[in-house]
Amino acid sequence: NYQNAIKWSSQLVNINPNDEKYHLQLINAYKESGNLEKQLSSIQSGRLSIPQSQAIIIEEVNYYLGIGDNESLLKSLDFAVQKDSTNAVLHFVLGLTYSNLSQKNQAINSYKKSLLLDPNSVDTYNNLAAIYIDEAIGYEEEYNNLAINASQKKYDQLSKKIKKAQLNALPYLEKILLLKPEDNNIVNRLKQIYYQLGEQDKSISMKKLIELQGLDRENFVKDFFAN
Repeated sequence: NYQNAIKWSSQLVNINPNDEKYHLQLINAYKESGNLEKQLSSIQSGRLSIPQSQAIIIEEVNYYLGIGDNESLLKSLDFAVQKDSTNAVLHFVLGLTYSNLSQKNQAINSYKKSLLLDPNSVDTYNNLAAIYIDEAIGYEEEYNNLAINASQKKYDQLSKKIKKAQLNALPYLEKILLLKPEDNNIVNRLKQIYYQLGEQDKSISMKKLIELQGLDRENFVKDFFAN
């Protein structure tokens, strides 16, 4: 019963406002009831009472993620990272928020900080690779839409930008393959990028890898990166 949970949690918070678990109970009660306004006010109250509480900060982060308010989320995350700078998840979500706000450089820096703390995060490698892949795709579209009378210099400049973006994405895609060799989307992406970069042998290896499964695939990936 949401109302009873709200009633008793509110009373417990009033009795002992420095007890984290009572604030979390109240926040969750409002969350379950679907009352977003009260959920936010209970989070803000908890933050005021216990500003160092990581659990309440995470509740605020999840709240803003849920309603898609990236600007407020960014402010909340900046504060959260200051309080818990060794939390890889916070840096990851901060990177995600920067990406949503089209702040590429800040997103990259946050993702890299997250990887320093959690070097086996497939999601973080994937998001970093996606930034550079999207950049390459943008340059490719610009290249393909050049006017017939465009200078050779313009074509060359865009070709270099495409290659640079692909090279930036490559180590993150390769790391994902090492961590998750069963991911055919990554294999296909690598096959394409290797081909575009002129690394035909590696592209052919990815084509072969698609046909393998289980332990055979894992061993093939290990051998591929060992050579």
